[in-house]
Amino acid sequence: MIESGDAAVTSEISARFRAFTESENQRMLRASYLSGCLMFALALLAEHFLFEGRFAWSAVNGAVGFVLLQCVVLTIRMVRGAPAPGEHLRGLLVAVNGLMWVVLSALHTLPGDNEPYMQEFVIVQLAFCYLFAGLTQRTAAVAGLVIGMGLPLAISMTAGASTVAIARAAFVMAAINAIGLAGRYWINLSQRTQFVAQLTLKTLATTDSLTGLANRRGMHQGLEAAIHIAWRESQHLAVMMLDLDKFKPINDAFGHEAGDAALCEVGRRLQSVARRSTDVVARLGGDEFAVICVAPEIEDLYRIAESLHEATRDISLQFGEGAAGVARTSASLGVMIVRRPGPWLQQDELIQRADALSMLVKRIGGSQMVVREWSEALHRRRLRSVGGTVTASKPLSDRAAPSDGNGDGGLAA
Repeated sequence: MIESGDAAVTSEISARFRAFTESENQRMLRASYLSGCLMFALALLAEHFLFEGRFAWSAVNGAVGFVLLQCVVLTIRMVRGAPAPGEHLRGLLVAVNGLMWVVLSALHTLPGDNEPYMQEFVIVQLAFCYLFAGLTQRTAAVAGLVIGMGLPLAISMTAGASTVAIARAAFVMAAINAIGLAGRYWINLSQRTQFVAQLTLKTLATTDSLTGLANRRGMHQGLEAAIHIAWRESQHLAVMMLDLDKFKPINDAFGHEAGDAALCEVGRRLQSVARRSTDVVARLGGDEFAVICVAPEIEDLYRIAESLHEATRDISLQFGEGAAGVARTSASLGVMIVRRPGPWLQQDELIQRADALSMLVKRIGGSQMVVREWSEALHRRRLRSVGGTVTASKPLSDRAAPSDGNGDGGLAA
């Protein structure tokens, strides 16, 4: 299914934001989970040996063992470079840990106590759930609600539990959950603000301010992504370079504002053709443009190139009255189609070849299109012809397009 327009942009931004928040949450989890596990284990041991020692030794052994097991597993995953557990698994672990503290606290609360024994364990676990476990607000709220409801429920099931103790525990848990929700909301807002700032800076760095298209840096990033997609999915790649014909007379006759309007019109026409989410349309500077496409079939790329040629072979803009107020321009289009690119393909080499084709069209009169195909077999043949070795790091010595005898495309009027 091909996405286009605002829907594709919205989908891409949403996916980027989810990836950003997940990265931030996992970073937060890695920074806090190990220390949190160790602190809980030390706190349990300290309670047993240094304070009242009300926790049974079997309970301490079980709780410390369960916490340290999580600590060891996460440490091994970090050493191996594996990602942190997924969102739902993290939420389940947080809830299970919280219920473990709830059970320990309720079982060791003596009759007549107004507050559960070592209730601080549960409170700290709730704070960890909302602020440090790297959970989304919804998952944190569910885990926090389970823990918060578990404590008063567990106390009510113990012998000799007082109504005051149950009510106070319910109030404390509700208050901590409310504070945690507010803290999680603030973290989410902070992440959103940081993401928007990063996205804005990246957009400014990779976007042409006049046309709104990608700039040269954005084109290189888009080409890198396109090569990766084509290689991964065994598709074909096209790099199409366009150079406007007789553009300087428009600036001279009608002014730079008219020239800017002509550039924006060219950008709109290119985007009307290359409108898939994987397509890249860029203005490289001046009157140079580039379009990058991937497709499962070579014929698809030829059709896109023909459509671009039709859209830019005759561009007329009215800047004044009558025939004298009409500005005309067209585009010289050079197209390099790469069959199933791989590690052997060099970005700079590909751009240079497509640019050389557009310059060739310009020299023979413009408003035409030249298409050449390139493949790994042709690449290896060219390297052998210049005495090179078949490696991706060895640049070709010439920039000319391969001859028609090597199976290239031809000249399209």
